[in-house]
Amino acid sequence: MHDAPPETEDGWAHRDLLEAHDAVSLGVLRCIVHEMGSPLAAVTTNASMALDLVEQLRADLGDSERLSDLSAMLTDVVGASENLRSVAADAREYARGGGQPAPADELLLRALRLAKTTVRRHVRVETALAPGSDTLRLDTGVVRALARLVIALAQDVDANASPKPLLSVTFSIAPRPCIDLRVSPHPGLSRPRRAVADLCLERIGGGEPIRHEDDGIAARAWPEPVS
Repeated sequence: MHDAPPETEDGWAHRDLLEAHDAVSLGVLRCIVHEMGSPLAAVTTNASMALDLVEQLRADLGDSERLSDLSAMLTDVVGASENLRSVAADAREYARGGGQPAPADELLLRALRLAKTTVRRHVRVETALAPGSDTLRLDTGVVRALARLVIALAQDVDANASPKPLLSVTFSIAPRPCIDLRVSPHPGLSRPRRAVADLCLERIGGGEPIRHEDDGIAARAWPEPVS
């Protein structure tokens, strides 16, 4: 059941407020990602060069405990930097909101990586992708809408709940591309998050409104494939 139907004056006002909030948030995100670029590249490049130098010293001078420890530390730095660069690339795509089509499995996993930091205190996430997900292409705007949808569904879950409820994301292809999301039973969505979730469903390409069922809260989106 919708809290403020879009055809009412209150519904349109609420939608305008959500759009304005989006614009401000995305502007801030673009600035952050842009400012991260050069320092992150410097850290990754210098750490990789330092690691190469340490490995050369180990080969020339013989291994030692200190050189081995230094190599391990630099390896961790390089790995963490590469992970952060991947997250920054996901965030850049999120802020852009669209671009070249990409395989469905890649976009769905990218959206879940973006949402993970926010939702991991509230739910466990389980993903199931149908065979052929790597060949079906979707618009990259799906990343932003799906990440926000997952967050909207998960954030009202009590962070102290034990065990944590399960949020399952299932992508199927036949008879049409479909993203099914389900959160195991919990008290429910707050009114603002319900409005955000329904707007995200619309942005993905349409779907069925958020609904309460015996086995939890469910939503379904129908992304349109692109060539």
